[in-house]
Amino acid sequence: MVLDNQITGNAGLFDSIANFFRGIFGLETRGALTSQNLVYDIWRKEGAGAYEAVSQGVVCSPTLQRCSYTDSTAQAGRTYNYKIGVRANTELYYETTKFSNEVNVSVPSAANMHTKDYTNTMQPRY
Repeated sequence: MVLDNQITGNAGLFDSIANFFRGIFGLETRGALTSQNLVYDIWRKEGAGAYEAVSQGVVCSPTLQRCSYTDSTAQAGRTYNYKIGVRANTELYYETTKFSNEVNVSVPSAANMHTKDYTNTMQPRY
């Protein structure tokens, strides 16, 4: 018996192999990732330090054109590097392997407050 086990969307090699064997044994296959089951993790580092997840499982509605995040723990006068991780909502944050480009943000001191728009500077890579 041959089963048609078509993989669609952004499924990786592991999912393809897993679905092949699941199909042979009549088990439910892994679904493709869609915007409805994706969550985002915000990672931050300072200087040469290691990245740490500062927010996990951020949900971004598929109906929105863009999402935003405010780092309430950032301190004035410091510079941080950020990146966004994207994963299926069934995976753990430390399993994230898909990241956006980095963005460098200098938080102004109270004496030099101004606003900078970082909209569309960080795009998750699927």
